[in-house]
Amino acid sequence: MRNRPIVMGRRQKIRRTVLGVIGACFALFVWSFGSFVLKDNGDTRQQRAVTWARNHKLGPLVDVTERLKYGRPPADKAATSLGLAPAQPLPVTTEAEPAPTTTAVTTTPAPTPAPATVPATAVSKSPTVSKSTTVTPTTVPPTTVPPTTVPPTTVPPTTTTVAAYKIAPANVAPLVQPALENEGVWHALASAGGAEVMWATSLRPLPEAPAVVGSFAIIDQTLLTAAMFNGSDIPGGTNWKLGNRVPKDLQPMLVGAFNGGFRFEHIKGGYKTEGKVIRELKVGQGTVAVSKAGKVTLGEFGRDMTDDGNWVSFRQNLPLLVDNGKSMVESHGETWWGADFGNVLFVLRSSICQLADGRLMYGAVGKVDAKTLAASLVNMGCQRALQLDINGTWPTFHTFPVEADGTQHGTALDKRMGGSRDRYLTGSTREFFSFFDSAALPADNIIVKTEAS
Repeated sequence: MRNRPIVMGRRQKIRRTVLGVIGACFALFVWSFGSFVLKDNGDTRQQRAVTWARNHKLGPLVDVTERLKYGRPPADKAATSLGLAPAQPLPVTTEAEPAPTTTAVTTTPAPTPAPATVPATAVSKSPTVSKSTTVTPTTVPPTTVPPTTVPPTTVPPTTTTVAAYKIAPANVAPLVQPALENEGVWHALASAGGAEVMWATSLRPLPEAPAVVGSFAIIDQTLLTAAMFNGSDIPGGTNWKLGNRVPKDLQPMLVGAFNGGFRFEHIKGGYKTEGKVIRELKVGQGTVAVSKAGKVTLGEFGRDMTDDGNWVSFRQNLPLLVDNGKSMVESHGETWWGADFGNVLFVLRSSICQLADGRLMYGAVGKVDAKTLAASLVNMGCQRALQLDINGTWPTFHTFPVEADGTQHGTALDKRMGGSRDRYLTGSTREFFSFFDSAALPADNIIVKTEAS
């Protein structure tokens, strides 16, 4: 009995010590999580919370949460509004094409550009989408959109003459009836060198999944210079020539920019830019590359491009989603498209594709899994396509018009795109691709210097 007060005292000390350690750990967690989430870095708070969790080895918990939240396919009820952000964009004219401007561009072999307006899509029948979301993409008639000819061996980029189209693509016949106002109508999005170089439209690209809405932007690079900038988190690091934002002096020449790919732990592919290898490039992986001439090309690494000194940037992100005008999802059964191998997430997904006329097209489509994204892109005439980032507001495509008060801000392509509209001007956590007016760029600008090095 005499020892009981001593025993109780020891137990109280142990209990206090344990509670103190738990309290300290909880305080550290609150400080770490709170300071990261509350600091505005251009991403939404939800994105910052997810990033913090993945950075602290909590990715499996995030994956489970996302599967519970986004595991159901979209409803059968047709969408009643489109995604295009501008409420009343001015439609472009479709008059006869002016005499083309030519410029020397370093590219990989590609289909010869058509001399007249090329439709972004030519649909012969509706794709089939079952409850399990198995999709049979629409067949594109070869007489309307010629298939891409894939070289059997690796061919280094060559200098070719590419015509500036200066006119909008042909409007897309609405695939879901009744059609919504302006559905499938291309609108001028941005100009460079006195010519229209970007066009946008929004539509429902899958007749059997009418709730799915896609917003698309076609990019004619003839009068543009492209560059890949490096995010503060992805790839991270310092001493980049092209860091996490467009320099102030180049912002007036900035025409458009769009997001890059997945976090590195979710891909097998590589990342190389400015002569630095952040991750080893992998043969067979889908790749977005920027040439020394400042042009973006996408394809399969080892087949359509190699690291032969003609390129300044490579960003790999899974295998090609579409190749030679066909969905490749079934051909890459062991690919993590965004939710294990079952591909069970139905979210907003971004992509970049090459059309039959050689122009690029960015697409933000949702809510879709990998199969329905691929089917949507095939229906839009994509010959090659690569999935970029997905989910939440990671997909972003901005143009940069000068506003009435003289300021310049990012304008989102799609109203589902959130986060800071100025993320590419003030600082981005992820890498991004940007396009500048070539004629307006100073001869000694940092982009040209980077591409020449």
